[in-house]
Amino acid sequence: MTENLVYRKMCLIMEVQTSIKLLKKGMGDLQKISSANDFYHAPILLLSTGYERLIKCLLCLALMDENGDFKKPPYETSRGQGHKLDYLIDKLLSLCAEKNYSAKFSAAKADIDFLSKDK
Repeated sequence: MTENLVYRKMCLIMEVQTSIKLLKKGMGDLQKISSANDFYHAPILLLSTGYERLIKCLLCLALMDENGDFKKPPYETSRGQGHKLDYLIDKLLSLCAEKNYSAKFSAAKADIDFLSKDK
């Protein structure tokens, strides 16, 4: 495994950790909202950023080949598409369908069903 590939995988792990922290902070701040404090913008921004980062990490993992090398995405990642959660989820679901994840991993079937039907 090349040094660059090891570095990229370490960065991916750190990105997953960051997305989880953003999601936890967003959920915690959302629970603190009351009639005296009705500022929703920051918690929603934290949740949105956390989900976007997590979905992109999942896309990176789904695009890894059998050797663990990262492949170039076969879809548009710029021109505004990279921040649309629906677009990213659709790409993730189509990659999961291509790789037949629901048959390989029993837990993936429930997740894929939830993501595809909860729109």
